[in-house]
Amino acid sequence: MQAITGPWPSFVREIQSQVLGKDGFGQGLEWGRSRGRDFQGLASIVFLIDSLPSLRTPVSPTLDNWLSRKISVPEQLKKDTVNTFQVFLALTNDSKYNTPFHKPSRVSPIEFVMIGVLIYKYRTKLSLVQLSSAIQQMRTEVRKREKDIRTNTRCCKLLHQFIMDQVGDLKLKSDGNGDKAASTVIKSTSAPSAKKRKRI
Repeated sequence: MQAITGPWPSFVREIQSQVLGKDGFGQGLEWGRSRGRDFQGLASIVFLIDSLPSLRTPVSPTLDNWLSRKISVPEQLKKDTVNTFQVFLALTNDSKYNTPFHKPSRVSPIEFVMIGVLIYKYRTKLSLVQLSSAIQQMRTEVRKREKDIRTNTRCCKLLHQFIMDQVGDLKLKSDGNGDKAASTVIKSTSAPSAKKRKRI
């Protein structure tokens, strides 16, 4: 998958190197990056964002075909996706927000992907505290219904449905300071090292 060339895999690599940097999410998030799954995980997030509001299960053959397209990545999608990962980093790097990434257990690959989708969809509406609360409730809910959280159609549907239909009705924690949208406050909450990284 990483050997595919074209505008879409190039964009995923840009996120990988320029936004996340060589350390990726560092110690802030463990999500099972063995066997080169980091590229696949990032590609899956971009793939699902590009597919919204529809759901397509991010399995290898489907991802390969999507990555192989020669059409350009829309500029607005680039900006929104980069912002999504900046918010993602801010959540994982701050102890005020990152508990849901470690409890009740390590984030599974499909949870990692769907957390990215949740952040994308709500980063302009919810604060960092509210996003953290929504992520925690999503992980709790899927575990009530599935014992084995894997990248399959059933788990994807559960998580996608939660994001699309349930987040708006959740009782979320508040930061007590007006809950400014996460997308607008990340510059002051991102890890210091992120300031040195190039912007796409």
